Amino acid sequence: MKKETSKKPPKPFRGAIDGVPFSIDNQPSPEAKKAGWEEFRKRRMLTQEMVKLMLGDDGQPTGTFTEFMTSLVANAKIGNPKAIDVISKCMEDDITKVAAVNTSGEDVTHLSDTQFEKLLNAINAPSTNTGE
Repeated sequence: MKKETSKKPPKPFRGAIDGVPFSIDNQPSPEAKKAGWEEFRKRRMLTQEMVKLMLGDDGQPTGTFTEFMTSLVANAKIGNPKAIDVISKCMEDDITKVAAVNTSGEDVTHLSDTQFEKLLNAINAPSTNTGE
């Protein structure tokens, strides 16, 4: 078994005693903060662009989204682990913790009950694809 390095704090970690205490001197520079926020905004805008590709400005699914979901369900049915993982994560409550907004920053509607039922029925329907 490999020994732990001395850089790790002793257990249990005692915050400001073993680590760096919170103070005005330990904060990043304004430039570093600005760069961090810019990176955060870039990632958020990328996510919003992806949502825009899948859901039109009116919040209705586009052809791209429909094709993606159809492909996802078909791949999950033949046992593709990544497709199964994506579907599983979509069904978890964690997905509701992320704010769904359009490119204008306005809230978008989630799947209607009818759309959700159609998705569940497609997932649970017997597979006609043999995976060959």
